[in-house]
Amino acid sequence: MLFDFGDSFIPYYLSEDRQGFWSLTGGWEPRMLAGLDSAANTISQFRLTNLLSSIMPLWLAVGLITFVQRAVAAVFMYRLVVDVAGGRSAIAFAIAAVFAVGIGPVGAESDFGFTHNMGFGPCFLPLLLWMHWRYALDRPWLTALLYFVLGALIAIATMFFIAVFALLTFGLIVAASTPVAHWWRLLPGMMALGFGYLLAEFPNVIALGADWPDVHRLQNPPIPAADRWQTMLNALTELAVSNAVAVLAVTLGLIFARKTPLFAPMAAVLVVCLAILALDGVVASMVPENATLMNFSFCRISFTLPFILLFAAAIALSGLAKNSRQLTVSILTAGLLLTAVALDAKVKFANLRYYSHGSTYAVMYDQAPMQQVAALQGKDDPFRVATLYVKDVTHLNRSSFPWGYGLETVDGYVNAYPRRYQEFWVELIAGVKGKVEFDYEKMRDWGNHLYLIAPGPDCRAVTLEESANLNMLSLLNARFVVSPCPLKDDRLRLFAENRDGPGQKWHDLSNREKFLSIFRNEFPSREIYIYENLRVLPRYFLVSGARLFGKPADALKALGQANLRTLQRQVFVARSDAPADGLPGPGASDAPPGEIKILSAERGEITLAVDTPRPGIVVAANNYNKRWTATVNGAAAPLFRANHTLQAVVVGAGRSEIVLKYRTALSKLIGR
Repeated sequence: MLFDFGDSFIPYYLSEDRQGFWSLTGGWEPRMLAGLDSAANTISQFRLTNLLSSIMPLWLAVGLITFVQRAVAAVFMYRLVVDVAGGRSAIAFAIAAVFAVGIGPVGAESDFGFTHNMGFGPCFLPLLLWMHWRYALDRPWLTALLYFVLGALIAIATMFFIAVFALLTFGLIVAASTPVAHWWRLLPGMMALGFGYLLAEFPNVIALGADWPDVHRLQNPPIPAADRWQTMLNALTELAVSNAVAVLAVTLGLIFARKTPLFAPMAAVLVVCLAILALDGVVASMVPENATLMNFSFCRISFTLPFILLFAAAIALSGLAKNSRQLTVSILTAGLLLTAVALDAKVKFANLRYYSHGSTYAVMYDQAPMQQVAALQGKDDPFRVATLYVKDVTHLNRSSFPWGYGLETVDGYVNAYPRRYQEFWVELIAGVKGKVEFDYEKMRDWGNHLYLIAPGPDCRAVTLEESANLNMLSLLNARFVVSPCPLKDDRLRLFAENRDGPGQKWHDLSNREKFLSIFRNEFPSREIYIYENLRVLPRYFLVSGARLFGKPADALKALGQANLRTLQRQVFVARSDAPADGLPGPGASDAPPGEIKILSAERGEITLAVDTPRPGIVVAANNYNKRWTATVNGAAAPLFRANHTLQAVVVGAGRSEIVLKYRTALSKLIGR
């Protein structure tokens, strides 16, 4: 069972398809129609979890990482306060207790402690600093070796933006507390830490750089400057309120103990971090059209601010104790312990409140109908699944795609999609424009969420054809549609259902009854309907020829208007996507008779046997990527983009063997 209190990447990056060590190096991702190198699309915070889950149960892997986060945060914050700041045990215990809760002052992360996004970044700061002050000068090379390992661990377990700012904060604190004349002595450790991080991050950087020109996320709309400034102010306000006792301790330290060692360096680091936080607003004000720069999220520095504030508070309390202000120190220490209890209660309350939205991800995954779908998976007849979000019906205040956990899906929430696939999807859901405007615009503009939408909340009146182009969905090999409501469409057949739980009547319950339903495990998301698409096209199929268009947009528009029979007998190709040696025209009235058999479908290599009495085009319902190549009977053949986003290759009459191969960006770089 898995509970995800952050965003919903988890269902897709922790599937049952384990790769072990090789999950760190990239490759083709078969579980989604993602179309990018999996290194570009494997979010940093899941690589370690994926690695561990290949050798132990998933629940144990997640639990182990969670335990390490809090154990390292608590133990080394305690040691840092005692050994470096000279604090008393009671002060160190109180500071460590607050930090171990893992509160971060921005967005949803602030409610749930050290989430998977934060990984080992902020919680490893006390460990890194303790090692620096304890061993860096006496055992520089041992420290450098340990830093290298820790840098790699941070890279494979922490969201990129958070990891970068955690390492930056560490460097700022070390530099600020070291005389300039001795900075050269920091180089071995700093270089080892950075090298360990960069080496583990290298496959991601190479893959994302290679796919960057085709990624839709480049089109993210800029966030207005006013919203940026508001986010910054909200972060600072939440930081001050959640850590009011620590703020008071720092204030008293400034007044009565400002000459305490390390106090001035920590104050300087805090000022620098606040300046970095303000960059989001500055950039938005000065270059509002630069979406790429603006989406760097300088506000993520706020995840290290609680550590800076708490460490500064520990230094201040130590100084106050030395100045014989024992009563003040005792009161503040007790206040910090109460803060830890209050923040921990806040996290637990937030979790319960999240449950009260009507579901947990564990409930969504543990579905007998979905297990029936999973049992059909096989090499010979692969298929994909689509999920439907019905406005104000689907739970967890988000889309339904977690139901597709462990299956190949056409939708979901990933780091980046190819721009062409995102454009294809927006055309596919064009019917919902003006009906569920917020979600439609999010998919049109942002490009990392893709799913089917239907207006709600009336579960009795959901008609898929009014919201989605089922012919285009069939083209993607989407055999099943998962829905929280019964669907009306004669092209769909009810395959399986689960009517356990209160269903939509749950919304009429009182708040008390909703709360009690958590403990009875009565969640409305247990209600699920799975429909089989009776017109689904196979993963690989033959067409007789191609219809050419002047622009990709023209081909896409024609796709949206085509009937299923047309899609079965011809592909739609923009002239800029067509191979140089030309394509057979759409002269034949029917698809060429023939057969395609999947001989093998390994990660990164697919072998097909094709038998057709006349020349044709084999269409593969996989996203086109320039690192895929094709051979036909051992000879290189052009693999081109067809139907706006899919793969296609021309074959001659007779029997042919097609091999589709994928080379990772990393292997291409090193010549393998």
